Amino acid sequence: MSVQNADRQLKTYKVAGATGTELIIGYQSAANTVAQATGTGVMAVGIIENNPATSSDVARVCYGGITKVHAGTGAIARGDKLTSDGRGYAVKTTATENSVGYAEEASTQDGQLIEIRVTPVKGS
Repeated sequence: MSVQNADRQLKTYKVAGATGTELIIGYQSAANTVAQATGTGVMAVGIIENNPATSSDVARVCYGGITKVHAGTGAIARGDKLTSDGRGYAVKTTATENSVGYAEEASTQDGQLIEIRVTPVKGS
């Protein structure tokens, strides 16, 4: 999927392994690679916009600005602070969890694509 927004900031990373899908939350793993986020305990670096198929592929990561992300289960309202579920999908955070950014659109359905303002922040 192509995301058109001139204000977003992109970086490429080697990947730790295949992600299985695009537009998911990623975190920086060992050796400066990026991997699919697997829950709230990891510090997200941004949204993996492409679908790297093997560990020799490169991930295109949006680390700032507006892009799209898959929403996980549970309602998300515009303005909610978001983190990752176990699949790298965006879910609403608690006050102390790491966040990847803020919802620019609401979601009521698992897997729905929504806009997100990417601003990774470490939880308290």
